[in-house]
Amino acid sequence: MLTRLKEWRFLPVACIILACLLVYLQAAGFEFLLFDDELLIIDNPKIRGLTFTHLLQIFTTYDPELYIPLTLLTHQIEYTLFKLNPAVYHLTNILLHTGNAVLVYCIFTKLLNRKAALIAGLLFALHPINAEAVAWASARKDLLASFFFLLALLGYLTSWKKLSLLSFLCGLLSKVSIAPLPVILLIIDWLNGVPVDRRNLKSKLPYFVLSILFGIVALFGKEAQATEPLIPLFLSFVSIPFYLLKYFIPTNLSIFYPFTDTAGFFHPRILTGAVIIILITAIAWKVRKRTRFPLASWFFFLCMLAPSLTNVMKGGDAGSYDLYFASDRYVYLAGLGVLLFVGAHITERKWQYWLPIVILFGILGFRQAGTWRSSETLFRNAVAASSNSYVAYNNLGGILAQNKQYADATALFEESIRVKENHRALFNLGKLYAVQGRSAEAIRSYERVLILVSSTNTGSRRRTH
Repeated sequence: MLTRLKEWRFLPVACIILACLLVYLQAAGFEFLLFDDELLIIDNPKIRGLTFTHLLQIFTTYDPELYIPLTLLTHQIEYTLFKLNPAVYHLTNILLHTGNAVLVYCIFTKLLNRKAALIAGLLFALHPINAEAVAWASARKDLLASFFFLLALLGYLTSWKKLSLLSFLCGLLSKVSIAPLPVILLIIDWLNGVPVDRRNLKSKLPYFVLSILFGIVALFGKEAQATEPLIPLFLSFVSIPFYLLKYFIPTNLSIFYPFTDTAGFFHPRILTGAVIIILITAIAWKVRKRTRFPLASWFFFLCMLAPSLTNVMKGGDAGSYDLYFASDRYVYLAGLGVLLFVGAHITERKWQYWLPIVILFGILGFRQAGTWRSSETLFRNAVAASSNSYVAYNNLGGILAQNKQYADATALFEESIRVKENHRALFNLGKLYAVQGRSAEAIRSYERVLILVSSTNTGSRRRTH
């Protein structure tokens, strides 16, 4: 009888592991991508072995602007044992995500009933929005930091405080984005009825010290960006409701979410987003005496998103910057706030009604993971999901040009230029014309590149004075 009970106890964990493998084991056959994988793995001299010099490099430098020594250490181990075999790097990601899903289940059993914890663990394991973090080799830092974040949270809930603090340190060495953990611990305490008083705050002091120290380290690695200081705030009013919507309706997911308009408070999307955020906060606050789950879940969601909300500017065209309001991997941990809210409404008697949603998310997750199979499939998905990403059109055009699909590549470069006149697509179009012997058209494209770069540089110089 006791043996049978133990078997049933581990059945939920087995279900979660199986779910992860069914959706993501396909990634073991995926390629490295022409999108950060070259920079962080393929051409990164810091991961070429486990020598003292390489270890010193990863712990004393940024790569390129993030301090992620423990993440790079995992790549050093992989390279030492298997060189640049992409299957190994993807398998490590799959194992990390599987471990994370099991940890989510274990944590939620401390906060919810076991059936609700199982549904939450399965939804986390299968959710399509997590595909970017799992199926992209370069997202290792997000997975590894999440693993230690979850281990630290579980250690805290089970009174293994030393394990919790050590795990938090390891997580920060993987990626500083988990710095809000001490605030999350206070939220969990409040949810469990523990008073957030001076004594409680004092017990979190070691966590806050680590967060502040690594926050300072992270700031020194960030490149200064000449932009309006309110732009990240304005775009957060777009990204927060967007993440919330995509967590419930995970369709049209992409690697690119560009914001192509001028970011001002009275922009319809920004103003609407601000109203939505205020309304959700007001409702959660109003019902807090009846149930603490809405407010705790909402603040969990916001706190774990906060570090990414400033990361809205990416390298653009000719020395400029483009605005992007979201990235799927940024909601990997923040989504636990949504799952906590959902789990609070799953009862022991009606938990099975959620199984169709679990199955649907599994199907969508499998499809979304498949878009990361190669650079071509990734950018084809980006083009299909959004018509306003000039980068996606240009990148896909470059791949098709290498495959000598000149007509399709030409159309994609032209579409990229239509969305936004940019020197990369113009230059690529010029090269394509030259290869085909269309010299006059090639020269015209190159001339447009020179004019565009010259005007952009002039504008940049004017803005600095």
